[in-house]
Amino acid sequence: MKKLSFVCLVISVFGCQHKNEEPLDVAGRASGIYNVKTYVVDGDTVFSQGGKNKPGIRAYRVEIGRKAADSVGIVTVYVRDGSSLGAGKYVAVKETNSRFQFSDRNATLTVYESYVDGTTFYERTVGYNVDSIPRPLPPNYEPPLREVRITAVKQ
Repeated sequence: MKKLSFVCLVISVFGCQHKNEEPLDVAGRASGIYNVKTYVVDGDTVFSQGGKNKPGIRAYRVEIGRKAADSVGIVTVYVRDGSSLGAGKYVAVKETNSRFQFSDRNATLTVYESYVDGTTFYERTVGYNVDSIPRPLPPNYEPPLREVRITAVKQ
């Protein structure tokens, strides 16, 4: 079921745009596929292209696809053990001095900073990570905030 919903998410992100046409709006110019160079969690480099690979990932990329003139879908995709997994979000995009700035419309994270500058994608999030919550929950438990930084280069 997770694989099916992932496929549907990727199709919906990229299905709105004909591949041979390059839209001239901001979202169209910000779109692309970026190979992840580094993935850092709370200051610990978990993945770096050609270096550390703690989770055993074979391929790691960020796909940005146009949804509307001022919004894109950002999907982080990785391949591990022969399965593609990913997570995505829809964000607003604006362009200032040839830099595409993304902002989280849902404000589910404490901090969301993301942009494309030239051929480089950068994203920094600070929020709650479900995987770090102990089970069963102790009384009055406050989950820790986790900082995640991703840098990637356009294919």
